[in-house]
Amino acid sequence: MLCGKSLLQVDQRNTAFTFLDREPPTLVSCPKDVHLVSDTKYTTVILPEVRFTDNDKVERVAASMHNGSEVTWGTYDVKFTASDPSGNTAVCAFKLRILCK
Repeated sequence: MLCGKSLLQVDQRNTAFTFLDREPPTLVSCPKDVHLVSDTKYTTVILPEVRFTDNDKVERVAASMHNGSEVTWGTYDVKFTASDPSGNTAVCAFKLRILCK
């Protein structure tokens, strides 16, 4: 202090740091194509586990088909899309084939 005044000046503005996340989620497990044989027209599907991880967090996983869905014979494109809070995405995609016995 010099004559009652501080020599140190402090910036009173609030400073915020923003973390810019450009890294998409990482695919931990994604099945290869799934083949089922069914003797009934409609089959209740139980899909293999799909897992993602992220450097921040996986905020949402959207799926084009869910466990318990009933589908008939045919080939289906199944897609899981994971997103993090920054909007980065990763995709797991595979085919589900249900054949008539």
